[in-house]
Amino acid sequence: MKATDNDRPRGSVMPEPHLETRFIEVDGVRQAYRVAGEGPVCLVHSGGPGGHSDHLRFPALHEHMTMVYLDPVGSGESDLLPDGDYSMSRYGDFAAAVLDELGAQTAYFLGHSHGGFVALQFGIDRPERLRGLILHSTAPVNAPLLMENATREMAAFVERWPSRPEAVDAGLAWKEMRAQEAAPVEKPADDLADASEAKERYFARVLPAYFADFRKTVADLGTTPVLRYTVDPNRLPVIWDVRNLLHTIQAPTLVIAGAYDFICAPVYARTIAAGLPNARLLELPESGHFGHIEQPGDFVTAVLEFTRATELAGGARAAETLPPDVGWTGLLTAHMRALEARHKSPLFNDPLAKTVVDLVHRATRTDPDVALPTGPAPGNTAELTETWYMLSTYIGVRTRYYDERMRAAAAEGVRQFVILAAGLDSRALRLGLPADAVVYEVDTEPVLRFKESVLDAAGLKKAGCERRPVVADLRGPWAAAVSAEGFDPRQPTMWLIEGLFMYVSAEGCEHVLKTVTDLSAAGSHVALEYFEPIPRADDVSTVNAAERAVIERIVSFFQSGPPLPPERWLATHGWGSEVTTIAREIAGHGRRIPEMFQNGRPHEVGLWLAHGRLESSRTERAAASR
Repeated sequence: MKATDNDRPRGSVMPEPHLETRFIEVDGVRQAYRVAGEGPVCLVHSGGPGGHSDHLRFPALHEHMTMVYLDPVGSGESDLLPDGDYSMSRYGDFAAAVLDELGAQTAYFLGHSHGGFVALQFGIDRPERLRGLILHSTAPVNAPLLMENATREMAAFVERWPSRPEAVDAGLAWKEMRAQEAAPVEKPADDLADASEAKERYFARVLPAYFADFRKTVADLGTTPVLRYTVDPNRLPVIWDVRNLLHTIQAPTLVIAGAYDFICAPVYARTIAAGLPNARLLELPESGHFGHIEQPGDFVTAVLEFTRATELAGGARAAETLPPDVGWTGLLTAHMRALEARHKSPLFNDPLAKTVVDLVHRATRTDPDVALPTGPAPGNTAELTETWYMLSTYIGVRTRYYDERMRAAAAEGVRQFVILAAGLDSRALRLGLPADAVVYEVDTEPVLRFKESVLDAAGLKKAGCERRPVVADLRGPWAAAVSAEGFDPRQPTMWLIEGLFMYVSAEGCEHVLKTVTDLSAAGSHVALEYFEPIPRADDVSTVNAAERAVIERIVSFFQSGPPLPPERWLATHGWGSEVTTIAREIAGHGRRIPEMFQNGRPHEVGLWLAHGRLESSRTERAAASR
């Protein structure tokens, strides 16, 4: 009756992915659970009580979440409870102990059927440990009325399939079970195995009623489902009803119901959704009690959309910890990259930028003196004002320039890329770099933490190459931090220094470029940009106070930048270079040059874009400096 990783349960209704089986003891009682995937933790609690969990597997979620499949105590490889107290709160004690063992302060809780009872009680008892609830084919009450309603739904099921023998037999099995419950027969404890097998035989007969169309399900699966069960003769009866407590559960909740669920009819899901203050309801029209099997695509999509939205809401709170300066400009850059997707001929597509914009527009936080740089609302197709046209065109064309330099370096054989002040950069995810490439993303800890939370929430972490976040402050020594993550100074490197030097003093720019040069082997590349002269707020045409505030905010961050024009500056550090201007690049893409960058203005503003290449080796440079 026990299942292991190497013993796929007979008749399992879900494909059994690779799972790591683990055990803990709570007050001398063994709790078994299985772990797969990465991302936010999600506890999975199956129904019953006493039902095994092998029918409840979600391999499609493993790329996005750490799925923790519990064998509820009294089932599977977990122990029976000696005192027979299988209350909902007692199950919750074991779930909390698993979270403690995993080192997870919070988790999603996906409860199916009776497991949904446990999940709801967990939300009442331990609200601080919930990221969100996923209540699958369950009810807010476990009392005689639940079984009375199920009896009526069973009759409707038999009427729906009068010509199917298995449907008629399911109805008979249900009647026999209800009769036995009305006149129970005591059995000795040594009949545990026989009792469990008898329970499984009962479920084999009644199982067709648990599906909207059992024959279709069998045909789709290519096998007949089998539910496994453990009977504990010491199990005490539990009457449970939390309908009057639903309003106290504040956690974001997804409630999923099957239109043909006879045991936990959709009316209960509607009651839960109406009673919880932060719930959404999904009714699966072609499902019974096992919607994750009957409509797996719709089920998984709903769970992913729910968890991503919940994580993004958490990400909005994480935005509170972003540095008020660089964090603000990073959000602005993301927004301008998202605007590029609106262009009739976009220069790139940045899904992370769109995700960040959606998050910012839902955020309630503002910086102390200027609102977050939201710009036009998502989906707004109205013509951009000059302010937003200038910013989106400048950042969009600049982004494409760096994309092309990075792709060209990869085509040349470079496999080591370092992005300084990476912020919300997504090139490792979207450029299709070779699988053996490594992208080091260097920034401060709050920025990188925020970025990781957004990537997790949006399910955007999967990249063709390897990403390595590097926590470092570029104003101080940072070479050791990059090296500690595996950077190899003997290999050619592509350095991207995008949107940084205009915010740094001449001394700080020298420090960064000297460190880059010291870490670079022959054949390395660098791409960078900076303004000359520094723009003023009056150089940009604004139409209202909000736009003026954004421009003034940006200009307030500017410092002197590099001490020389790019060709001369790079040459002093041993780099050959090719230099262009943002105006030239914008025109090259067939776009109107924003007013600020046009020639002939009283205060002409230029922005250099430079690509450097290092021909000499570190040894040769050291010898030349002696």
